[in-house]
Amino acid sequence: MASTWRQKTSFYGVAFLINASCLIVLAGIRGGGWFQTNTGVAAYATPVSHIRHKLAPAIKSGTPTHVTITALGIDLNVKPGNYDPATNDWTLDNSDAFFATPSALVNDTKGNSLIYGHAIHQIFGKLPQLTVGSELIVTTDNGHLFHYLYSEHHDVDPTDTSIFSYNNPPTVTLQTCGGGWDQVRSMYTFNFQKVDSV
Repeated sequence: MASTWRQKTSFYGVAFLINASCLIVLAGIRGGGWFQTNTGVAAYATPVSHIRHKLAPAIKSGTPTHVTITALGIDLNVKPGNYDPATNDWTLDNSDAFFATPSALVNDTKGNSLIYGHAIHQIFGKLPQLTVGSELIVTTDNGHLFHYLYSEHHDVDPTDTSIFSYNNPPTVTLQTCGGGWDQVRSMYTFNFQKVDSV
């Protein structure tokens, strides 16, 4: 009789321990970690969603402030450029290039950044001399150096705004006037290669 009582007690004791262990494990899973410290930080486990978030690569981007094409001797400051609908004109001067603010910031992920300037010798007048593979370096306001390689040239009508909806791999387009009477916009496309921090 005593032996049967001990067997039952032992059985119920083991069952209790198994149930208690299951409850502790379930509580740990629901809470996002096995145990919580008094600061609310998981002591032994981190939810998978948090790990995934921490491993996501950060996008590098910035506003262009300088462009260099060593092969052509181009070394220019870049200022913000805006469109004035009242005059149908973009910000321009005879000493600097301009970043079209409606276009994408320079970045390593996607989008087309438009930098434009006059077709004069001291700005973008030498762009027709580009050869495929020429390097463009864009410096940004937050200390990044973006490297691009020249790939192609094409002309568009001044009313063509498709560049602002481009959503493919990152590029920079340098734009200047073209044609016998400056009646077209000459677009020089550079494909992203890498980004360094200074």
